[in-house]
Amino acid sequence: MTLRWRIAVVMASLCATVAALAAIGAYVSTSHQLSTQLDSDLAARAVAVGVGPETKGPTSDSECPPRVVFGPVDAAQITQPDGNVSVCITTARALPAATATVAKGTADLTTSTVDGVSYRIASSPFHGGGSVQIARSTASIDSVLATLQRRLLLLTLGSTLLGGFAGWLLATWLVAPVERVRRAARAIASTQDLTIPMPVDGPAELRDLGHDIATMVTALAASRAQQHQLVTDASHEFRTPLTSLTTNLDLLERFDEIPADERPDILAALRVDVDELTHLARDLVELATDRSIDEEPVETTLADLVEPVILRARRRSGRDIEMDNQTRDLNADAVMFVKPQMIQRAASNLIENAVKYAPTGMIIVRVSVDTIEVLDHGPGIDSHDARHMFERFWRSDSARGLPGSGLGLSIVAQIASQHGGEVWAKPGVDGGMAVGFRLTRETPPAD
Repeated sequence: MTLRWRIAVVMASLCATVAALAAIGAYVSTSHQLSTQLDSDLAARAVAVGVGPETKGPTSDSECPPRVVFGPVDAAQITQPDGNVSVCITTARALPAATATVAKGTADLTTSTVDGVSYRIASSPFHGGGSVQIARSTASIDSVLATLQRRLLLLTLGSTLLGGFAGWLLATWLVAPVERVRRAARAIASTQDLTIPMPVDGPAELRDLGHDIATMVTALAASRAQQHQLVTDASHEFRTPLTSLTTNLDLLERFDEIPADERPDILAALRVDVDELTHLARDLVELATDRSIDEEPVETTLADLVEPVILRARRRSGRDIEMDNQTRDLNADAVMFVKPQMIQRAASNLIENAVKYAPTGMIIVRVSVDTIEVLDHGPGIDSHDARHMFERFWRSDSARGLPGSGLGLSIVAQIASQHGGEVWAKPGVDGGMAVGFRLTRETPPAD
């Protein structure tokens, strides 16, 4: 069942319930009032006839009080002390004799059926002895109640239909913005066109939903654009090592014609091309898939994470790489809540960048509570180029001939962003460059 139908059914059910309760209340109240009024009138007339002038009771029908004394009743009779009945106002059959004995000035009320007609009977002591009974048919009350019942039933049915129709209109008004959002989402899914506008009208909650979906679509469009740019840049970056690899393979086809002293250089060039392709493919996978996204954060210090990275870099490169212990915070407050593999990858990329672009001199790694910074003594870079260092595949003019994928620092920026941090690159105090990142300090989630 659609939302529109559900709302219509709920509204119809509510209206039906309210109307039914109101109808039952009206019916019961009206029935009680009519019955009470009839009983009160009959009892008053029976008592009035019973306490009439102090004379001997009648002995024949001609001795009944005048009809006007009884008022508008359908039947009346007087039962004498000896059991004889004087019928004063007749029905098809005599009324049942009074069985209850009541005090003078009061009346006993009963309901009896005579020849298929229901009567309400009031019995009261008669002043001449015996008792007087007067009766009125309940047909008029039953007719009024039957008419009221039909009208209340029609009213309940009408209220139900009206409530359902109102619910349908309300649901149509409420669902219309959702329908527009759904049609827009379906159009985006079928055409893959992320420029289709997302409706953001309707009630506040639906406007928020439209804005959220529009924001999601915008983010998806940006992600697609970034993926397209990544593929374009990657194809361009792959072209150089692939061209060099193809050229060297062509040379290998004439391996016998190549002088023996040139062969090691060609093989070494092949290995460089393969290594560059390997690093490029690894960095592309790291940047595009974010393999560490499912890594669980842990409590640790940045210094504990960076130390093994420095040891590996020193062993691989043979360079003098040291941690600046003066900036290392060993207090308990130095604990951070981070994803360790990601942080180690970022630190490794910073150190590899320094090793590549500063071929000589010591490399210093500064680590504090929330910061990792690598300082080298290389040629440095001007402030204009420093703004582009964390872009994908960007290289300065002086570094275009050096090996590498051009993705290392962009991966650092991505990792810092995922930790709510920032990156920077600036000239060092003693020359070279200072490249690093700062993380947003986090606390473990509550259990």
